[in-house]
Amino acid sequence: MAQRLTSSSGSGRPARLNVSAPTPGPNSRARADRAFSRPGEAMRLLVTRPEPEAEETAARLRSLGHEVLVQPLLDIAFVEPPADAPKPVAIVVTSRNSIRALGRWPAAADWLDRPVFTTGAATAEAARAAGFADVRSGGSDVAALTKRILAELPVNRGQILYVAARDRAGRLAEDLGARGYHVRTVEAYRAMRVAHLDAATDAALRAGIIDGALFFSRRTAETFADLVNAAGLAAPAKRIVFYALSEAVAEPLRSFSGADIRLAPKPDADSLFVLIGSDG
Repeated sequence: MAQRLTSSSGSGRPARLNVSAPTPGPNSRARADRAFSRPGEAMRLLVTRPEPEAEETAARLRSLGHEVLVQPLLDIAFVEPPADAPKPVAIVVTSRNSIRALGRWPAAADWLDRPVFTTGAATAEAARAAGFADVRSGGSDVAALTKRILAELPVNRGQILYVAARDRAGRLAEDLGARGYHVRTVEAYRAMRVAHLDAATDAALRAGIIDGALFFSRRTAETFADLVNAAGLAAPAKRIVFYALSEAVAEPLRSFSGADIRLAPKPDADSLFVLIGSDG
């Protein structure tokens, strides 16, 4: 649900930090869905993302004629906002969950004029939907994002706020700090692994009725591999197609010797949908 927060900037107007799921850009989604929905055979697909992205992805797949089994492998838990939250010179976020976390911070309503550096189009869309006016997407990974910050944000201008997960990839804060930037990292949420596969997922794998599984993060792929092996389901898992956002995401799945692993041409959701569409 969107959160309306009152700004203390002196304008007298309420500032809105809207942390609802944003609607993806119509042009990019339409292009992806046209490619994805071309005539072909419907598939049974396993969606492994955390909520609410899992149901969003499942709804999109179902609308295109596919059967979907939803098995979130990570549960998102938000941490209480820090007691002290001075206005930063810039904000860095690397997932939509970082934007959702900011929606829980009362002070964030006064930060909508700050530049927000993001990874990926979906996170950038979420930041704009939340009300941030100056959103700068730094590419698909932390390394590319770091390069953009170095190129566009002068050093020694003040504190950069990095709204991060407890478990995160890359060394963004360390790399920026080594170049003279003052970065405050706040671990605003945790992505916790589920303890076991749902009964429906276990049964579907054993029955061999899943055609493919989608993986958007390395940690989700790691969790899938661990839980499948623990359940003694490695053999049937090898018979499904793994659709992964990138090689880094796919790497844990290579423990399934001989598995059919297919990588999106670009590390974004639309490209992954197009990849699936070429198989459907």
